Amino acid sequence: MHEDEGAPAFWAARVSRYLAWAAGAILLVGCAGSITLDVVLRYFLNRTVLESFEVSGYAFAAAVALGMAYTVACKSNIRIDLIARKLPRGPRVALDVMAHLAILLVAGTIAWYAGWTWAESLRLDAKSISSLQVPLVLPQGIWLLGLLWFAVFSLLVAGRSALLLLKRDIDGVAGLIGPATLEEEIEQVGAPPGDPR
Repeated sequence: MHEDEGAPAFWAARVSRYLAWAAGAILLVGCAGSITLDVVLRYFLNRTVLESFEVSGYAFAAAVALGMAYTVACKSNIRIDLIARKLPRGPRVALDVMAHLAILLVAGTIAWYAGWTWAESLRLDAKSISSLQVPLVLPQGIWLLGLLWFAVFSLLVAGRSALLLLKRDIDGVAGLIGPATLEEEIEQVGAPPGDPR
């Protein structure tokens, strides 16, 4: 999503990107860091002080949740457009709208149940059954944050799409929620515009 598109409040796309960066850091530290520390401690001390499998699971769940809104922002969600791309612009945009509404529904449902799970863990003072005894509200809180932002961001995109539809700006809707163009995909991988790669 580009600033010049009036993307769903560009600030929201920027927040999504920062959360995706946080997700990458969590993966590096939570997975790679904990596993490396575990291996080194097992080699030198013949024991471990960290449950790397458990920490890696929390890190992976947090990273996925924190990266979901960024997937929507980059229009990188999986699409099967074998037939859709052969349709005229109007029906194609209608399918894009239905697809985004499905994303919104899924995001809202997952966030709702994640919130319920977090609240239940808080109420029960639930802890992991490992030697770490991690209060589950901590990893679930990060997970919930990512899923809530995914739902909110999806709602912002849906709202912006609705405004564009009311203005009969079909091209704007297609640019906002349609599949990424080749130029957008090239830009996402970091190649400068016009680069023949």
